Amino acid sequence: MAIKKTVRKNVPVKKNSVYNSLYLEKECNRAILASVGEAVIITDSKGKIIRFNPEAQKLTGFSRHQAENSFFQEVITVIDSVTGKPVENPFRQLLRRREILRFDKHVAMINPRGVHFSIESAASPMFDGNRRFIGMVFVFRDISECRDLTLEMSYREIHDELTGLYNRVKFKERLEALVRDAAEHNRQHALLYLDLDKFKVINDTCGHEAGDQLLKQISEVIQGKVRQSDLVARLGGDEFGVLLVHCPLKKADEIAAGICKAVNKFHFAWKDNPFTVGVSIGVVGIKSSNNNADNLLSAADGSCYIAKEKGGSRAHLHIEDDLELSRRHGEMQYISRIARAFEHDLFRLFYQPIVPIGKDNTSKAVWYEILIRMMEENGTVVAPMNFLPAAERYDLMPSIDRWVFSTFFAFYKNRISGHAQPGGFICDINVSGMTLNDDSFLDFVKGLFIDYNVPPQNICIEITETSAIANLNQAIHFINELKTLGCKFSLDDFGSGLSSFKYLKHLPIDYLKIDGSFVKNIMNNSFDSAIVATINEIGHLMGIKTVAEFVETKEIFEKLHMLKVDFAQGYWIAMPCPREESLKKNMKKNNKNLEQFCV
Repeated sequence: MAIKKTVRKNVPVKKNSVYNSLYLEKECNRAILASVGEAVIITDSKGKIIRFNPEAQKLTGFSRHQAENSFFQEVITVIDSVTGKPVENPFRQLLRRREILRFDKHVAMINPRGVHFSIESAASPMFDGNRRFIGMVFVFRDISECRDLTLEMSYREIHDELTGLYNRVKFKERLEALVRDAAEHNRQHALLYLDLDKFKVINDTCGHEAGDQLLKQISEVIQGKVRQSDLVARLGGDEFGVLLVHCPLKKADEIAAGICKAVNKFHFAWKDNPFTVGVSIGVVGIKSSNNNADNLLSAADGSCYIAKEKGGSRAHLHIEDDLELSRRHGEMQYISRIARAFEHDLFRLFYQPIVPIGKDNTSKAVWYEILIRMMEENGTVVAPMNFLPAAERYDLMPSIDRWVFSTFFAFYKNRISGHAQPGGFICDINVSGMTLNDDSFLDFVKGLFIDYNVPPQNICIEITETSAIANLNQAIHFINELKTLGCKFSLDDFGSGLSSFKYLKHLPIDYLKIDGSFVKNIMNNSFDSAIVATINEIGHLMGIKTVAEFVETKEIFEKLHMLKVDFAQGYWIAMPCPREESLKKNMKKNNKNLEQFCV
């Protein structure tokens, strides 16, 4: 009798454990690809896309269904971000080289809408157990914002913010290169040093905004009278420099005369008021016999001073015989005035307050920065920017710094000791980079604390970022020695260099003074605002209080309050003033302005 087979219907086939493991692995891989922050594209051995994660869809503009089963080169177009030309397809490069490739310099991608964006990417080959090539993993991310910020920082490092010309750093670098070129190849170049005539009249009568507009327009006039191969830079204030490449001295003198003529013809108008300006120019040849860029700059500066002494609106051609004379002529005027100031007690201490921002700021100390001013016999105040550069070049800063410390410590003992306000009294005293290198200065300061019985915790010593970095070991030793006594330290002009954050962790400081060039533009420049916010955040992460300089308006103060910067200093809060006036008024004029933020 035949046995009838029973057929079981609708019973699912039981899948084995190997199948389950493969399925689980596939789903895990898909989940990982979907969750990673980078764009990931996986191809087979022929370059067809088999995986295309959500981030890749977002950056390329292709959907997964559009991309998968398409060839890599049909979806991804990679170009050189500098030239705009296509680069070799990453898959073809990988197929040829069979090793991990990284594309992190000057590489960009174009999406279907024609939008370019910078990328950082890597391509990795995949092999089976027999080392046969089975495909590629291409990982990339959009770094446009980061690259734009880097380019912006690089640009600002060598360009003047106001005029867009090269700055003194780039000018000095190029000058040194031309000095080497002249020495090695016996070529002739030339240097022009320009100083505007009558600029101060316009700046003082019409204000800084008018002065800034004048500088912008004059820079265009100068650029229009030189060759494309030449370099024009703003060296500071109303001073400009021009480097004339492959230019004999006679030709350089003709170009300088042309600049003078063009500036004389230029008419500047401000609020319907016309002004005329001139320019004094020092002309110096760069020849094989020159071996020092500083001497050339000094000679050009001296020649410019001579042109100005002769009435201005002219060029003075430097000749070899008066190299030393013309180099010293301008600066020696201030050197003799500095010596006279020491002899006749013509230096003065001015004070500018630093105030806490925000109601949550628990600091109750009265805090002033001490600033030096030089007086003329007639009572006219000489701004530090006029005499300190000469003092720095002729090694007089240690003497000036000693005078400031000695004078203030004596004043503290006679006028402040025993009368400090509740919450404490802090005075911020500057130390130059040259003084940091003076081995005896540390012992000098220690001796002052003993002689005048000044509490070290009432003194905050301020060092500029550039000085600290240039004298890093000396700065660290100086700071550590005086912090042991109880002094506080402030790092001034922070953010002015690209190396700022790199060195910050090495300096045991208490306060970070944000470079005023960023603060003053915080309301109309998003880049400057971002820099201030970043410096403030990093300072706080390191346990360092932040101080914003150049607070010139209420709007800037309010913005800093929003960013949670700790302290502010600037003309809106109070102008620097002599010690008697400063301590008597104690910012009464501005207390009401600050009340809503600081009470």
